Amino acid sequence: MEDKTLLSKDELSSLPTGWTVDGIFLDKTFYFDNYKQINLFLPWFTQVIVEQNHHPDFEFDSGAKTVHLRMTTHSEGGLTQADLKLASTLNQWESLA
Repeated sequence: MEDKTLLSKDELSSLPTGWTVDGIFLDKTFYFDNYKQINLFLPWFTQVIVEQNHHPDFEFDSGAKTVHLRMTTHSEGGLTQADLKLASTLNQWESLA
């Protein structure tokens, strides 16, 4: 079950590496060297968001070979522990790649 506790200002100031706050959203762009890496990332990404039951918006740019993620907890109107947990988990990709 998702932890929908809103994040404090202190928690917002110590985000996982590469994530930024934009209003009520957490953003990060993942960069890839080739399409093989993207084809490995996307199934892993979808597995993680299904397991955590937290589904960020994402945009794949084939020309730039990037996947941009943007998340918030809509039901709470802001960023929650669920967003922080998902961001931390998604950062594990860099050690798996």
